[in-house]
Amino acid sequence: MRPGGWLLANNSHADAGLAHLNPAYRLAAAIHHRSGRYRLATDDLDRCFLPKAPPHPTREQLHATGRGTAYTHPATAYLFQHVPLGPRSG
Repeated sequence: MRPGGWLLANNSHADAGLAHLNPAYRLAAAIHHRSGRYRLATDDLDRCFLPKAPPHPTREQLHATGRGTAYTHPATAYLFQHVPLGPRSG
């Protein structure tokens, strides 16, 4: 993905949870669907990935199960922006 590009993911197969754990992606919005309408939320995004049963699963655990985690404030989808990471040392 290009730096600054956008990733829209749901969490049915842990895609959003994996993006959340990846420092190259920044959560920009949560998308909620209700009564046939979509709403884009940009406030309180830090609560989007609070698991109902802490701690948050690791990347390896999410890959192994292939299923998303139950969160306390789930959304229909999540919008992430790719944030270029600086050069790696070593």
